[in-house]
Formats: sequence, C-alpha cells, structure tokens
Amino acid sequence: MWHDFIPEPSTRWHELRTKETLEQLQHAGLAAAASAHDLTVIAETWSFPLHSVEVERKAVDIEDLRRKQAAWSSGL
Repeated sequence: MWHDFIPEPSTRWHELRTKETLEQLQHAGLAAAASAHDLTVIAETWSFPLHSVEVERKAVDIEDLRRKQAAWSSGL
C-alpha cells in the first residue's frame, strides 16, 4: 500500500492511504478487536509512513516558539 508512496510538501490529507490500509486490515481479519470509533480515530489521526522523507533538525528560537504557543493557546 505504501511502498511507492512518496509524500511531497503539496500532498493533501485526502491523498493518504490510511483508510485503504484500515480496510485491508479489516478484510484480513486483523482489525477485529477495533471498534468503529477506534477505526475512525485511526483514520483521522494516523500519520502516513515517513520512511522516504529526509528529516533534519531545524534551529529555532525557543522564546519565539513559546510566544507563538502562548498566542495560539490564548486564541490570538
């Protein structure tokens, strides 16, 4: 399912194959213990595999991050 998938910065959530992955697990009987709610939560929150993405640490100003966090949490 994910072998040939290479996410790009422009990749949209609806392009991800999480729902299809869950359907395959259900058809194989591997999701029998999961409730409908469990499957919904997984489909809406699971990230896609990032095996093909190169990630690196980005230098940031921690105080700037704290200001942004405070503004976000206060609803500004």
